Amino acid sequence: MRSKTSFFNKAIYKKNMTLYWPIPVCYLLYELIRLVGSLWFGLRQSAASGNDAMSTLFSSLAVGNNLCMVAVVAVLIGMAMFGYLFSVKSANMIHALPVTRTELYVTNVVSGLTCILLPQLLVFLVSVVFCLTRGITCVQYLAQWLFGMASAGVFFYSLVCFCIMITGLLAALPFLFLLINYLSVGIVLGTQYVLSSLGYGLFYSGVKQDSLGYLLSPLAYLTEMVGFRVNYAVSDNGNTTVLSAAFEGTGSILLYIAAAVVLYMLAWYGYQKRQLERTGDLLTFGWIRPLFRWGFGMAAGFFAGILISNFLGDVAVRVPEPVVLGLVLVTGIIGFYIAQMLIQKSFRVFRLRRLKECFVFGLVVCGCFGAMYGIGYSQQQYIPDESQVTSAYVYMNYPAEFQGADVKRVIEIHKEILSHKKEFRQTFGQQKNVTSLRLTYCLKDGSVLSRSYRIPVGEEVSGRLGSKVFACEAAPDSFMKYMVGFDYDQITEIEDAQIEFRNKNQNYANLSIDEEAARKLYEAVQKDAQAGTIQKYNLENYFENDGGTTNQYACAYLTIYLKHTGTDWVDVYTRYQTDTHTDTSQQWENYEAPAETSGSLYMKFGADCENVMKALVENGVISSVNDIIFSIED
Repeated sequence: MRSKTSFFNKAIYKKNMTLYWPIPVCYLLYELIRLVGSLWFGLRQSAASGNDAMSTLFSSLAVGNNLCMVAVVAVLIGMAMFGYLFSVKSANMIHALPVTRTELYVTNVVSGLTCILLPQLLVFLVSVVFCLTRGITCVQYLAQWLFGMASAGVFFYSLVCFCIMITGLLAALPFLFLLINYLSVGIVLGTQYVLSSLGYGLFYSGVKQDSLGYLLSPLAYLTEMVGFRVNYAVSDNGNTTVLSAAFEGTGSILLYIAAAVVLYMLAWYGYQKRQLERTGDLLTFGWIRPLFRWGFGMAAGFFAGILISNFLGDVAVRVPEPVVLGLVLVTGIIGFYIAQMLIQKSFRVFRLRRLKECFVFGLVVCGCFGAMYGIGYSQQQYIPDESQVTSAYVYMNYPAEFQGADVKRVIEIHKEILSHKKEFRQTFGQQKNVTSLRLTYCLKDGSVLSRSYRIPVGEEVSGRLGSKVFACEAAPDSFMKYMVGFDYDQITEIEDAQIEFRNKNQNYANLSIDEEAARKLYEAVQKDAQAGTIQKYNLENYFENDGGTTNQYACAYLTIYLKHTGTDWVDVYTRYQTDTHTDTSQQWENYEAPAETSGSLYMKFGADCENVMKALVENGVISSVNDIIFSIED
C-alpha cells in the first residue's frame, strides 16, 4: 500500500474511484440533463417561436441556480471519501496501514476533486460540441460557466474537508456545512431581529443589505454575486434577442479560491492533530466546544426568548424589558446545557465546573442584552436632521414622497409617534385594530433610514396622528402621482374612458366615453383631487373609517385610458423602490421592451365629486346626476 511518493497513494485513489463512481456519474447525468437537455429542448422551442438561440443558451447557463447542487455533491463526496473517520473500527483499520495521514488526506482530496471536476469538464465538452453543431459559436460563455462551477466545486469541497476534521459524527457534517455557509447571514438577520424587537419601529427587511456583510456565507454570497448579466431586446411579437452578455463575479470567485487554499491547509493540519478516540464525538477538538456551547446558547436564548416575548405581546400585553431579559437568560441557559448534552452525549451535565461556566455565560448574556437594548434605544430615538435628508416617504396606503421643506412634515409625524410610543406599545395586546405606518428617509450620504410603526386605531392620540398621515397621502399632488404617475399634470393625450354604476333600475350599467369627453373628465378628476373630495373613495383611512375601508362610501367606477408623456415615466412604487433600494433581488436579466406609454386611471367617485359629475352631464354621458345610483360595495 505504500506509494512511490510521500503525498499520494494510487491504490487508495483507484479504490475510491471504484467504490464511489455512482456519485460522479449521477452528478454527470444531472448536469447533462440540466444543461445539454435544456439546450436541446430550448432550441427546439426557439426555432418554432422565433426566439434567439443565444437566449436559450443563457437561460441554460444559470450559474446561481446550480451552485446549490455543487454544494450538495461536495458534501456527498466528502462523506464518502472520508467516511472512515466517522467509524472507530474503520478509522483504526485505515490508519494501521503503512500510509501516512498526509497520503490519505491528499489522496482523498484529489479523489473528491476528480469526482466534482471531471463531470463538469465532460458536460462542458459535450455542450461545446452540441452548440457548434447547432450553429452557436460563442462557446466562451460555456468556458466561463465551467470556470464558475469548477471554482465553486473546489471551494465547497475545501469547506467540506474542513468540517470533516472538526466533527466526528457523520450526521452532523451536513448541518455544520450548512451552518458555516450561512453564518454571517444568520448573524446579521439575528441581530436585526433582536434590535427590531427591543427598539420601537426599527425596520430592516425592506432595505437592501450590503453584500460584503454576507461574505462569510459563501453559498448565499456566490449565488448573489456570480452569474451572467444579460441584456435582451424584446420585439413587438414578444420574441427576445440577446444584445449583450457578461460574466460577473470573477473577483468573488478568486477570493474564495484563495480561501479554499487556506481551508485545505487547515483541514490537513486538523487531520494531523485529530485524535482517533474522538471518532463519534460531535466535536473533535476541545477548543471548539466552548464556542459551540456559548454560540448555541446565545442563539437559542435571544431567538427563543424574544420570540416568546413577541408572542405574548401580540396576544396579551406588552412584556417589559426586565421580563424579556429573564426569558432570554432562561432560554439561553437551557440552550447552553442542551449544547453540552450534545457534546457529551449524556444528560449528566450539571457539574460544578460547568455551573461556574454557565454563571459567566449568564453574565455575558445580560451584558449582550444590555448592549443590544442600548443600541436599539438609541436607534429608535434617532431622527435625522432636515439638512441631512434628500427625500422622505410616508407609507400607509402608498409611499407619499416629500422633498425640500416638506420633509419637515415627515419629521413632525416621526416626533409625534415617538412622543407617544409608550401608549402605542402598551395597547398592542388590547387593541384589535392596528395599522402599520412606515417612515423612510433617503439621506444625502446615500444611506436609507426606515422605521415601521404599529399604531393602534381608535384612540384620541392615534386619531390626531392618523389625520396628519392621511392628509399627507390625500394631498392633491401626491394623490394624483399615486393614481396616475409622476407625469400626471403633463398628460395631454387621452384615448377614451368608461364608467360603471347602478342605474335607476338597480342594474349595473357600463357607458363608454369618447376621447374629447374623456379629456374633460380627466381634467375634472384633477379638480376634484384639488378640492379633496375624491380621495376618500380611493384611500383607506384606518383611523377614522370603520375598519379603515373605503367600502362604506357609496360610489361608482371610472376608468380613463391615457398616454404617458414618455417611456421614462414612473409610478410611486417604482420611485420608492429606486430611492430606498427596496428591490433586493439581483437583476441578472434586463429586457429592453418596445416603448410603452399606454396607461390607465382606475378610481372610484361619489356624488360629492362635483367636477366629475358636471363633466359627465355637460359632455352628454348622462342626462342628469340622478341617472347614477351610487352604491356601497358588498
